[in-house]
Amino acid sequence: MRQAATIVRNFIRNKRPAPYRFRPSRGYRALISRLTGAIVRAMLVVVMIATPSVLTQSVSQDTAEVVALVALFAAALTFFEYASTYPGLVEFRDAPPFNRIRFLSLFLTVFLLSVVCMGQHDPAVLAKLISYLGGMSLMRLIFPIARFG
Repeated sequence: MRQAATIVRNFIRNKRPAPYRFRPSRGYRALISRLTGAIVRAMLVVVMIATPSVLTQSVSQDTAEVVALVALFAAALTFFEYASTYPGLVEFRDAPPFNRIRFLSLFLTVFLLSVVCMGQHDPAVLAKLISYLGGMSLMRLIFPIARFG
């Protein structure tokens, strides 16, 4: 019984409140990992926001500058949210798998709509294919009313 009490007492005495301070490689690795992830997420947000203006060719110089400014603000918000230890203004990092699915679905939607809009000015094969597949899926989703009557 005394041995167990001695082990517990020694464990409590030797326990440090912040062990990463005494092992800088572990803390720096976590910091580098968090910053790298935040930078990658910020770049992905920039790519998603800039995709429509890059794909469509009927964009003026002023519109491209505004899109770049909005993309930089969104990237800064994303970077500071994911790089900080505690949540900031917008708390959206609590559900990582759902956030990835949301981002991928939003990016796919933006990309496909941009390609369809690009196809109105420059009819490419990809734009025609996506328009055709979108029309076919729309026809499958719309049920005729007379069928249920």
